Amino acid sequence: MRAGALTLAQIVDQALCNNPQTAAAWANACAQAAQVGIARSEYLPAIGAIGAATVTDSDGSTRAAGAQSSGAGRSTQRSAGVTLSYLLYDFGARDAVLEGSLQTLAALSGRQDATYRGCS
Repeated sequence: MRAGALTLAQIVDQALCNNPQTAAAWANACAQAAQVGIARSEYLPAIGAIGAATVTDSDGSTRAAGAQSSGAGRSTQRSAGVTLSYLLYDFGARDAVLEGSLQTLAALSGRQDATYRGCS
């Protein structure tokens, strides 16, 4: 083969990549695959964290921890919290959402195949 010559697979790949219909079909399938991932994430536990700090001056005024104070007597209070939650049972709602996402992905994959076949 000559330098710079393309193979048949490369020619087909270039044709599919430059066709707006196949690009749109591919983008739709990728977006739906992401939706399936989001539906699967509902089965994972959720974790959250929060933190706060307040400073009380000698005159009783309260302010955020980063602000400057002119008073000599002050106290600082810091707090932090972490939450972990997991949904044990939801009467099939997660399963239904996941199944719907998987079925939509299958339909879009079929549409993508039909788009590829229609381009030739």
